[in-house]
Amino acid sequence: MNMFGFLRMNIYGIHIAVVILSIIFETMALYFLDKTLSNYIKNPLLSAVASVLIIINPLTIELWLFTEMVVMELSILFSVVAFWNFNKYLEDKKGKNVLYAVACMLISIFSYQGTISIFIALCSLIIIKNSKNIKDFLRNNIVLGICYVIPAISNLIAAKILGTSRLSASHNILENFRFITGPAMGAIFNVFWILPSRAFITFLIISIVISIFSIIT
Repeated sequence: MNMFGFLRMNIYGIHIAVVILSIIFETMALYFLDKTLSNYIKNPLLSAVASVLIIINPLTIELWLFTEMVVMELSILFSVVAFWNFNKYLEDKKGKNVLYAVACMLISIFSYQGTISIFIALCSLIIIKNSKNIKDFLRNNIVLGICYVIPAISNLIAAKILGTSRLSASHNILENFRFITGPAMGAIFNVFWILPSRAFITFLIISIVISIFSIIT
């Protein structure tokens, strides 16, 4: 067998291994998600359908078009496991579950940042369900923020130290900060044009004011 034939076989083998691992990671994500959602959706069939729709949808199926799909699926898996641990924290209020969630989000964000919205969206929903009052609601949201902010900042620091094609174009920290916060500010003020301009930020400010007033009084 010549060198080209050997390399071709290795490429095929690697591709098959990547596909198998991706399927395993996605199946595990479905398991953990269904296990968590079953606490809120009592019908097993509906819980399973909801899990499938969250994990397997047009946005996530697109990930299978990339050669690094196994890393992206790993990110989905750890986002879901982080959600599972966050749900356990809401149930027992044990700090170790927050640490587990942070650790899982570190792996998820360092793998692929595009899937962390799964964690944020799911946790936001169960916070509403599990919060007994406004103080508990704010406390739970602060913990959720910690679970996201620590991994996110760690990822930015690592990107700055190691350098990436997205952030290393300029060594100006202020310029990199603007590059990062620009899309975020656009999302907050324009909400990708899903809602009227500044509707989200207005609602957010009103919610914060009401929450602060509720705590003080």
